[in-house]
Amino acid sequence: MIMKTSNKIIVGFLSFVWVSLVLTLFISFKASDQLPFKVAKEIKTEKTALDEFSVLVVQNTSFLKIVQADSSALEYVSIHGGNVKPNQTKSIQNFRVSNDTLFIDQLQQAPNGGFVLKVKHLNQLIILDKSNVEFEKVKQDSLSFSAQGYEFLFGGLNEFMLEFRNEQLFLNGEITQISGKIGPGKWMEVPSKVEKLDIQKDPNATIFVE
Repeated sequence: MIMKTSNKIIVGFLSFVWVSLVLTLFISFKASDQLPFKVAKEIKTEKTALDEFSVLVVQNTSFLKIVQADSSALEYVSIHGGNVKPNQTKSIQNFRVSNDTLFIDQLQQAPNGGFVLKVKHLNQLIILDKSNVEFEKVKQDSLSFSAQGYEFLFGGLNEFMLEFRNEQLFLNGEITQISGKIGPGKWMEVPSKVEKLDIQKDPNATIFVE
């Protein structure tokens, strides 16, 4: 069978997209017990529509990825088949929406899966413990963030990314203004190009400028 060059390009591109998607999923899942590279035959997505909210409170969560979307929903994405080991444990999902606030009391992913929270507009993000959260490609006027030892208001956000990992705060992208305070023993990374920076820093805190 002779395949035209254009068809070869299309098939090659689709294969690249599939492999890239699987690898990206495993990076996002942060499944430390798995090898970094796996080949899966199937990707499943379980979606739960949510009432709209503007405040998010998170605790007891191994890893949560947040993205902006047209409507709010919680998705659980998992991979199956190939050389991915059959899952012996189920994910744990415990959350509720009340008075414009989404309370995530517990999200625990299985080794072959990960959570993605889609939000329309988030004004405030509150992390109550050591939960790991990533909020990427944010474009909005402002965002309030608080965790133990951190109290901040970010303004003028465009392609902004916030990552709270191992109780450390990483900021990237375009940020016009950062104001707030960082407590003792805490660590944060900020972009070098910020028009207005007003941070109350504890002497034992660390601020790294990228």
